[in-house]
Amino acid sequence: MTVSEDAPPTVEDRQVIAIGHGALLRAVQQSVVENSVTVKVAGVGTVRLPALDSLAWLGGLAVLGAIGVLEWPVAAAIGVGHVLAQQRHLRLLGDFGKALEQV
Repeated sequence: MTVSEDAPPTVEDRQVIAIGHGALLRAVQQSVVENSVTVKVAGVGTVRLPALDSLAWLGGLAVLGAIGVLEWPVAAAIGVGHVLAQQRHLRLLGDFGKALEQV
């Protein structure tokens, strides 16, 4: 059987790229660091805040609560829910990278 030169490459012909587990964990850690803001507070130490887009969203939510468009308990509940969901997502990424490193 002959193969024409215009035929797509078979599975055996394709290049396989392997990423080590350590590289994946470092990529996850770098993603967490790049998507947060680190602030040094005197007497407290280093505090890691959410990404700038999340801070802007939370600031907008605070303004809506302050001017009365939203009741402040509703704005606070939405803000806390947003922060908790974001932290859960980042924790899952970190746990995924650690689990792959153990394999």
